[in-house]
Amino acid sequence: MTECRVHITPRPTQMMLNELVAFQSGCSSRTVQQSLVWPDLNRPEPDQEYQYYIVKVGPTVLSAGLIRFRNVAAGYTVASIVRGPVTVKPEDAKQVLLALEEKLHEMGVITLTVNPYWGGQKKDLSVAALQDAGFRRVNRVLQYFPTATAIIDITKSTDAMLDGMTAAGRKHLRRAIKKGVTCRPMASYEEALRANEIMVQMAQETGLSLDSQYNFVAHFEYLKTNPDAGTILVTEYEGEIFGAAVNYLEGKRAYNMLLTTSSEVDVPRSYVLMWESILAMKALGAESFDMQGFPDDEVETDESIRARGAFKEGFGPEVVKLPPSMSKALRPLLHGAVTKLRGVRQNYKSSKK
Repeated sequence: MTECRVHITPRPTQMMLNELVAFQSGCSSRTVQQSLVWPDLNRPEPDQEYQYYIVKVGPTVLSAGLIRFRNVAAGYTVASIVRGPVTVKPEDAKQVLLALEEKLHEMGVITLTVNPYWGGQKKDLSVAALQDAGFRRVNRVLQYFPTATAIIDITKSTDAMLDGMTAAGRKHLRRAIKKGVTCRPMASYEEALRANEIMVQMAQETGLSLDSQYNFVAHFEYLKTNPDAGTILVTEYEGEIFGAAVNYLEGKRAYNMLLTTSSEVDVPRSYVLMWESILAMKALGAESFDMQGFPDDEVETDESIRARGAFKEGFGPEVVKLPPSMSKALRPLLHGAVTKLRGVRQNYKSSKK
């Protein structure tokens, strides 16, 4: 087998960036979290850094994207390929990760965590490839990404999509519309700030931990100059904004990145916002709409999460299983200590919800 060449750098050349974009454009597993714009949408914390990587065999690119490093001790980091690695086939991940592992070990990485985006039968192929490369599912308290999602076929007509909803879902949508709930594109920086306020309120009520990817201002500024990349919407009731949503387009797949609404309104508050998000992404040319997460019946026990799943179920989606976050210890002794500490911290956060 021809040896892989690996290049990891915080300062990529324009040629490398062009290769990354060209490669990902042909991959159905690509996500915004592995795109060039992600460091601007999810700015690193003081102890974090993004670096760009590319793995090649000869002239052929096997994978390219972003690695996020977090400092944990002098000279040592933990690394994550969030919603990656992006590959043409799920089976390619084994070769890619084994090649990256050697380079990352040299760079002082203790643990590498990955969670590529593959659904259906390709999810099983992806998990098998990760396991063959020595990766194992992370502890449940460290499983930040959903292991199931809800996908709607939006090649259908509007009437057909309505017919595909549950009776309860249609009832809530029509009741909200009758009550006067409306939805429109976000129009200003001030509206983005208002969306942030609503998101913070929702996080306080639900225990959601926020980082910079939840900043509606960053998404608004990006989508204002890149309108073909997605949509950002607000929803109103009695003349007041009480919610907002961000949706992105990856090829023919659209997905809901953020959705927040205020609990202070007395109408079905998220149905119009999600419905209009679906229609807006259909208008951009999407063929499917990923609602970004659904309770995994094999592992989920949190009743509040199950309740949010009931809302999404009202739109009649197909529930698709996704690979879990999986990690590999590149330095086993340090990995054990760091994993235990992260688990303690996450349990502490959960106890405060």
